[in-house]
Formats: sequence, C-alpha cells, structure tokens
Amino acid sequence: MKKKLLSLLLALSVTAAVAVPSAPALAEGSGNVPAVPLLADDNGLELRKTAKVNTTGGYDITLESWTTGNIKPLDIILVLDQSDSMRDRNLQDAMKSAANNFIDAVAGQYSDTYNHRIRVLPYGDNPDDQKTGWVSVDTAGTAALHNAVNGLATPERNAERDIGTAMERANSLMDDISTPERQQVAILFTSGLPAEGGSDQFQEGNANRAIAASKAMKDRGALVYAVGIFNGANPNELHGSSGFHHNSNGTPGSHWCEYLGTDSPFPRDISANNRFLNYLSSNSSDAQNLGLRADSWWGSGHIGGYYGWEIARNWSCDTNQGYYLAASDASALDGLFKSILDNIQQADIDLGADTEIRDVVSEYFTIQGNIACSAVPFNGTSFEETGSTPSGVTASVDGNNITVTGFDFNGNYVSQALKADGTYGCKLVITFTVQCAPGFMGGNNVPTNGETSGVYDRTDELVEAFEVPTVNVPIAYDFTTSSQTIFLGEEASDLAERVTHVNPYTPNGTNNAFVTITYELKGPDDTTVGTYTVNPRETAGTWNWYENDNTPALTEDTNYTVTCTVSPSKTVEGGVGNWTDDKSFVIKVLSGELTITKQGGAADETYIFNIYKDGGETPYMTVTTGGNESVTITRLPKGKYRVEEDTTWSWRYDPAFVGSNEVTINKDNLSGSVTCTNTKTENQWLNGYAGAVNEYTAEGGAN
Repeated sequence: MKKKLLSLLLALSVTAAVAVPSAPALAEGSGNVPAVPLLADDNGLELRKTAKVNTTGGYDITLESWTTGNIKPLDIILVLDQSDSMRDRNLQDAMKSAANNFIDAVAGQYSDTYNHRIRVLPYGDNPDDQKTGWVSVDTAGTAALHNAVNGLATPERNAERDIGTAMERANSLMDDISTPERQQVAILFTSGLPAEGGSDQFQEGNANRAIAASKAMKDRGALVYAVGIFNGANPNELHGSSGFHHNSNGTPGSHWCEYLGTDSPFPRDISANNRFLNYLSSNSSDAQNLGLRADSWWGSGHIGGYYGWEIARNWSCDTNQGYYLAASDASALDGLFKSILDNIQQADIDLGADTEIRDVVSEYFTIQGNIACSAVPFNGTSFEETGSTPSGVTASVDGNNITVTGFDFNGNYVSQALKADGTYGCKLVITFTVQCAPGFMGGNNVPTNGETSGVYDRTDELVEAFEVPTVNVPIAYDFTTSSQTIFLGEEASDLAERVTHVNPYTPNGTNNAFVTITYELKGPDDTTVGTYTVNPRETAGTWNWYENDNTPALTEDTNYTVTCTVSPSKTVEGGVGNWTDDKSFVIKVLSGELTITKQGGAADETYIFNIYKDGGETPYMTVTTGGNESVTITRLPKGKYRVEEDTTWSWRYDPAFVGSNEVTINKDNLSGSVTCTNTKTENQWLNGYAGAVNEYTAEGGAN
C-alpha cells in the first residue's frame, strides 16, 4: 500500500525510527512490551498476538496493533493568497490568525533535532515577492514569522491570483533545499480561481502550470495541501455532475456546460476549480495537468451557446485523502490549519477508522464470551498497563471469525514525542477467550488462529498478518469396550467391534490433527492379539492381527485387555505427554444342557438314546441311562435336538415319549428335558421254553 503521509515530530532522536525486528509471539503468554515500540518492518504497522492458558483450562488470546512512522524535521512553505478577494478584511484577518496559530503549533514541536523551518510566500500580482527566507521555528524565528504574516498589506484592487507562478516559485524554493532527511510541505491558500492578467475567469493554462509544479514537488516526496475558501469549494468534486444544462458523468469525452449569461465566477468554473485543487494536492500523485478542454455547445432557441468543460483525460485521485480542504467561511480557517498539522503528523501507513482487524480462530478452538477492546496509551517511553474502552470501536463475531473496526490508527499512531493532540498515541488491544473445540484431542504446537488473521485496509487488502501463536493442549480422549456372548462352537465376532471411540472423540481428521491413537489388544495370557493405529489427520486406521486371531472360536469365557495410548505427534520441550488408559471386555461362552429321563424299564438294564442335531440323520451323540434314571448332557452348542431311543437294543420295550422328544437350545432356553416311558412287551429274552444252566468246574471249565 502507498504510504499516505510521513509523521511529524514523533520522537526525541532520529535513532528511534531505525527498523528493528520485533520478538515473535510466544507459545503461551506474552513477552514484555519493549520500552520503545519497535517495528518489525518498514510499513509502519506493528502487530502482536499471544495465547496464554488460563485457570479454567481455556486460553486467553491477546491481539495488539499500533502504527508509528518515520521521523523527519519539516520544511513548510505557506503559499498565501493576496489577490483582490483578500481585500476583504475579515477574510484577511482570518487567514493571518490561522497561519499564526499554525506557526505556534509547529514551534511547540521544535527541538534541536527537529529543527522545523517555515517560509512565507504570498502571491498576488507578484508571487516572487517572498516575505521570508527559511526561518527555523525557534523562539526568535517564531517572532519573525509572526511579523511577516501580520505585515501582509491589503492587496491592490484587481490584484490577480497567479497560482501557477506561485507554485512554480514554491517548487524552486523547495528544490533548492531538497534533502531526503527533511520532509517538505507546501500549503496553498486560495480564495478563488487561478487567473492572471486581470482576468476573472478560470484559466486552464495557469492551472496546468500549477499542477505541473506541484507534481515536481510530490515526485520528490513533498506533501502538498490546498485550502480553498470560496463559494462552492468542494473537495469531493472532480467534474460538474449536477445542476448544469448538461452534466458530466466523469468519463473522458463527457462534458458539463451552462449558458454564457451566468454571472462570474461561472459555476462551471467552480467545478473545474475543485478538480484543479484536488489534482494540485497530494490527493493525486500522478496528475500532470487539469485534463480538461474548454469548449462551447450550441443549443436551439438561443442566440448564444453553452460554455463549459470537456474531460480530456482523468488522473488517479482519492478525494478522501484530505489534502484538499475547504472552509465554508473565514471562522473555519483556523480549524483547517490545525487539521493540516494533525494530518502531517500521521503515521507512514494510511489506516483510518475503516480499517478492519480480523482474527480467524483455528478450527481446534471455539470462542467463549465477549470480545474486549481497549486503547492502551503510550507515555513516550512505554505502554501503560491498562487502557480504556475506545469510542466508536465495535467487535462482531461470526462463528470463529472476529472483526473489529472503528479504531483510527491515523489519529492514534504512537510517538516518542508529544503530538499536536497532546498525547503520545495508543495501541489497540483486543482480548478474548477460547476453549478447545468439542472432541479436540490436544497436542503440542497447536495454532490458535489462521494465516488470514491480520489488518485489512479500506480496500479489503491484507496489510499485514498476525503471527500465529501456538499452545500445548493436554490430551483428552475416551473410548469404551463391550463384551460379547457366544455359544460353544461359535466364533466371536470381529474383536475390533468390541473397542469403539466415545463421541465426540471419533477421529475426523481435525480433532486428531496433532495426535496418534494406538490400541493394543491382549488376551488372557498377556499376549498381544492385535494392534490398531490412527495417524494424525486420518479418520481411521487398520487393525493388525497376530495369527489371524480376530474371530476366535472359544470354549471358555475369555478376558481381553485393551491399552489405548494417545500421543502428541510433535515432541517439544515442556510439551504435553501421552494419554493412556486400560479397559477390558469378556467373550462369554454359553452352552446348553439336555436331561433325558427313562421311566419304566429295569433298574439293572441299560437303555440307549441317540441324539440328532438340527434335523441331521446321523446321531450327533449317543448316551445311555438305566431304567427309571436320568442322564444330563452339558456344554451343548445351540441348536434343535431330537431324542430317539435305540429300540434294537431294548427290543422288549415299547418306548413312548411324554410330550415332545425335541428340545431347542438357545440364549433364551439354555436347558431342556425329554422323558421316555418304556412298557415291557416281552418277558423273556428268547422264547420262554428253552433254558440253559452254565456250570463251571473247579478248574474253570464248562460242562
């Protein structure tokens, strides 16, 4: 951005303006503000941002911003109108009073180091009749300058207003003493239009000579002010846009004009004069001429024509810069001259009340509470400890975006010497608190704000960004485990399903940007079953199973232990350490039991039952029981079991089941029973008529 102004009378020594790098923002807490505000660069703007942990576990954010400028002694030419219109005694006295007050204000800032100088150059019929040479504004010089101003005589009747020659003379006088160590300032006072040779009309040639001379001064770094006190003086006007027979839209080729019969000074020329004074002043840095062409346009029904100005070309000009000033009457002159002194004393960088300070809080934090703004005074050596609420400053919050506006850096620039407003300036301090965003897991060197945080000018251009402080955030995390019940013979579901993140700690790439999450799953013998790792900024990891044991078929209840470690991805001295926790879960193995009861039969006989599972045709297992006895089968997997008695063995009995001979085993029915009643249908093992007696000899042989 173009520097608008060079500061006036800001310090006690030239060395204070040397550019020195500033200390970077600290990770937690702010460093001490130096006794002298030092600039990190040459743009005239100093920014600092710090973040410090508070007692509630949040972070207090502090943004500081101020402007300062280069310091040079001044060479000021007062180019004072002594044309015919200044015969008005009230106007002449007002100009003298304003000039004298201006001289006194500059004298109040005089020192051996800042040996400001002023010369008085009146212009009228003879612009070369300079009233003084270069006069240092010390005690004696101030008196001499007052004498020169007060000694301005009443101008001759019809004295011309030769602004072109006056500005050429001012340029020559400036050029004679031009030096980069001093700041040159020309202040033109005019009560009307540029004219010579007794004319009372606006003279394009005279205006062009004045603009050319002014540009030569501005090209050497001089500041040029124009002060107009005449009817229609308007610093916001660059062309005749309203009130004429034909109005201009401001583009080259357009024109404004009026009928010739209007009394002098013609309104069309007043608009041209406002354009002239804007281009002559430092509102325009590149204007080489007026960019107008006088012409006439004939209209029906009139003997004469319409006269006015056609725009030949436009030069860049910012009418808001404040270098062309207008007084509505003589009494307003004193205020204008004081405003010039204030304006000269602005910082090198143009940052007015429309400047925006923006802070974009990083996605790892949320803003808590209100935004506090404070103007902290500088006392010429250091900043005070506290400040006050600045008038007109407002803060707004939109999500994680903070915007502060209304602080006039130009009016509050920091100086080591007392300024014209009686202060040394102040800095803007913005404070607020942030908390970790929900689910943010922490880590080291976490940035508190984004790279677009900074100071933006009226054109929405970034002037300078704040440094990005970082903080070390203790790790916060949580996870849970869940047990599972399976039936004997089943496989456990994927063991990874037994371990889950607890919301809001589900990794989303943002909340885990500065940590690594690792799970280690161990079995009952403390052997590692599998590991799982989520790297920083990733949303998921991959389980690494040992011997593919992620879906075990277990026969007994089995305990597992999960160790979770969340570690910061950046290791820094004094940073936060790991977070770790152990949790466990159980894979519980269920089994069913089936009781088979035999009613009837002989107590000393054995009865065989075949058990079929899930409709199978081959026995799942075979069991035996005695008559009027029961047998219980345990550790059965879930399923549907059908019990059938083996009648090829107990052929003498007719089996009959009491109720169903089928039982379903599941988690809702872990046990079942089947009762079989036998009725004897045959008393003899053979036919009842044959019998045999086995006799054994003593020797053990059969007979």
